[in-house]
Amino acid sequence: IIYRRIHMKHHKHFTTSLATNFKFTIPDIIIESTLPIFVGLLFLRNILKIKLSRKEVNLLMIYIAWHETGTHMGKPLQTISIYPPLSFLYREFFKIDINPVKFHEIHHRRRDCNYGITSWIDYLLKTYQES
Repeated sequence: IIYRRIHMKHHKHFTTSLATNFKFTIPDIIIESTLPIFVGLLFLRNILKIKLSRKEVNLLMIYIAWHETGTHMGKPLQTISIYPPLSFLYREFFKIDINPVKFHEIHHRRRDCNYGITSWIDYLLKTYQES
C-alpha cells in the first residue's frame, strides 16, 4: 500500500534518466530525502556532539543531491559516489560503489534488489545484484 501510494510514481521509469529525478510524490521526497538528512544532522549534533556550520550542512546536502541526481541519470559518471573526494579509495580497495548508476538502474528494472542509493548497505544485507 505504501509503495503504491508513495513511491510507485518514481518507479514508472524502468530506465532512469534525468526526468526520473522529478517523478516523486511530496511524501516520497519527505521520507527519502528530507527525513534522512534531518535525522543524520540530529545524530551528528546530539549523539556525536559534532556541530556543523551552515556551510558544512550545505556541503553535505549538495553531496547528497549530487549523488541522488547522478544515480538517476542513466549514464555512468565517475564523479557519482557517496563521497566523491574518497571514491577512489573505496572503489579501488573495497570494490564498493563501482558503478552506482548501473546499480540503481538495476533497482528500477527489478525492484527486488539494490534498495540503497549506494551499494554498501546492500552488500551487508545481501540484497546486492549485479544484473
